[in-house]
Amino acid sequence: MCLEQTRISQKVDVLRKYGILSFIAIVIVALLGIIAAVLEWWAYSLILGFIALVGLASLVLLCIRYIARLMRTQERKASTESRCNSEHLAMRIGEAQQKNENLLLIQQRQIGAIDTNVKAYDEKFAELDSRIHKVARSTADHISQTVRHSTNEIEALLQIFSRFSDLKLPMPSTGGWALDARSLAHLISIFEEKRPQRILELGSGTSTVWLAYLCRLYGGKVVALDHLEEYLDQTRGTLKDHGLDSFVDARLAPLEEVSRDRGSYKWYALGALEDVENIDMVLVDGPPATTGKNARFPALPNVIDRLAPDATVILDDAHRPEEADIVDLWQSQFPEFTRQVLDTPRIAVLNRNAD
Repeated sequence: MCLEQTRISQKVDVLRKYGILSFIAIVIVALLGIIAAVLEWWAYSLILGFIALVGLASLVLLCIRYIARLMRTQERKASTESRCNSEHLAMRIGEAQQKNENLLLIQQRQIGAIDTNVKAYDEKFAELDSRIHKVARSTADHISQTVRHSTNEIEALLQIFSRFSDLKLPMPSTGGWALDARSLAHLISIFEEKRPQRILELGSGTSTVWLAYLCRLYGGKVVALDHLEEYLDQTRGTLKDHGLDSFVDARLAPLEEVSRDRGSYKWYALGALEDVENIDMVLVDGPPATTGKNARFPALPNVIDRLAPDATVILDDAHRPEEADIVDLWQSQFPEFTRQVLDTPRIAVLNRNAD
């Protein structure tokens, strides 16, 4: 009996060991499914979730079946031994009853633990399902916004290219770090309305080429500053390819420390602006935000004395929180500027009141 009890204990230990390993494997698969859902890999997420659910159900069924099989085997052995050893019938029945009670107690505890785990997993699956629905709704909204934005960008590009008959292709790409098409369309419209002759661009790139085309069409010249020679050389090369290098003075202006009332900033070397006066339009597209907090704030304070009485200041990336704060700071510090209302949040346009 002791030997048989030992064997049963060993089987239970084996069951517990493999049950724990199986449970861990199921948890890992479930976590991988959650990670896949967060990364928006929906196919993998659904497959892993299904595998985890099937594995959990299989584990529960196998545990119950194995426990029931152990109980039936023990009962048969107890009955056989009681018939062969009638003199120990009473004792063996008592032992069998005790063992049955112990097994039932173990079974009840295991079933209770399984029920608890199942409830916990049900709650987790319900929470996961809720998150999946939220992600699905968010993804649908994002797709809808992306399609709408793409449509607007295509319409803007068609409008822009229809205005110029002498463009040399390919033109530099819009969007991303560069001005997007809708903002570029507004820039062209403002240029055609204001007809600026002296334009200062802080940060060169796609907009530099378009400004050069506008200068060739309506007159004027651009002074473009960039703190990285690599990007400046790319801009110069593109201008040369389009035959526009005579309309742009592309200058290297490394970033240096400048102090303002609100603190110190890394901004373009002021020496690059010594001969620049009476500026009609300023396009602020640099320095990058990675160079420091409110990196573009010094632009207006540093050039305010070089602006024409009716100058226009255009700030790119005005939809970002830091740039939005910069616009508010500029209007607070320089109340002679009035913000022009546009149908795009990407750029902010400030017009200086001549009087």
